Amino acid sequence: DRRFWKAQDDQSHVINVDQAENLLDDSIYAALLEVACSGTLDMLFGGPPRRTFTVLRHFALDVSGGGPRPLRARHGPERFALEGLTDWELRRVKGDCILIFRMIFLQLLAEVEARRRRKMSPTFLMEHPGDPEEYMGDGDTDYPSIWAWPEVEFLMNVLGLKKWEFDQGPLGHPRRKPTCILSNREPPDGLQGLRGRSIVPKEEIAEHVGGFRWATWAAWAPGLKNIIREVLHESLDRGKAYAMIRRLDRGFLDHLRRDHVPYRRDCRACLAGYFRGHQHRRVAVPDGWTLSVDCVGPIKNGLSEFGPQVKYALIG
Repeated sequence: DRRFWKAQDDQSHVINVDQAENLLDDSIYAALLEVACSGTLDMLFGGPPRRTFTVLRHFALDVSGGGPRPLRARHGPERFALEGLTDWELRRVKGDCILIFRMIFLQLLAEVEARRRRKMSPTFLMEHPGDPEEYMGDGDTDYPSIWAWPEVEFLMNVLGLKKWEFDQGPLGHPRRKPTCILSNREPPDGLQGLRGRSIVPKEEIAEHVGGFRWATWAAWAPGLKNIIREVLHESLDRGKAYAMIRRLDRGFLDHLRRDHVPYRRDCRACLAGYFRGHQHRRVAVPDGWTLSVDCVGPIKNGLSEFGPQVKYALIG
């Protein structure tokens, strides 16, 4: 996966912080905070753990003991941890909460620094399971979900964040997997509202899944990974283009806003236009969507494919 997320050029770098690192380590998070405060962050994306949120904790599984029990409520203080949890369960729940808010806080810092430097806001993508209340059709169960948290609702209103809601099954996941992504960008075409079962053949699912596995459920679908990688490369390219524009002088920026009028010798677009000097007709541009015609010449010792000694040319 590290090679999959690699940037396309040597000027940009993708920092992979995954299960190989301890995300709760303060020294690792301090390094990420330094990046967020540096003003060089173009995109922040990831999927905080969902193990303490999974809807499967509310169903009896065909395993010894019936499977893992619920650890959270949907509303109130117990959305962070139910009472009566063991020390091991409590560490899991608190650790997941910390990772969620750490990711959000990184984006907040990067946003503030981008505004201070008058740069574009970094792209933000936070993936998490969709709200079970919207697809389970069971109003009697108090399913936990970060999309029911008032803190997330507050951030959406303050930062103008949007939710991408879709199923990963049509994108190549072995299960349907309703998913929601919190982002400050509009969803790509065709993704919002994409619903359906998995397109993976049943034989392949049985071969690779072999029953329920946490890693299989949590993994991103190949199609979703491709979409996020495209957004990543677009964000990196957008950041570099914006930085180049910011380095231009104000007079040149005004020249671009006026659609390259008047002509400037230090403008590549103007030079590419060539014969944009004095126009011989009285009305330079009488109307939009018209073909402007001008002549050039006399040219000394002119040569053309239609014959020698060409002195004048008609440009349209």
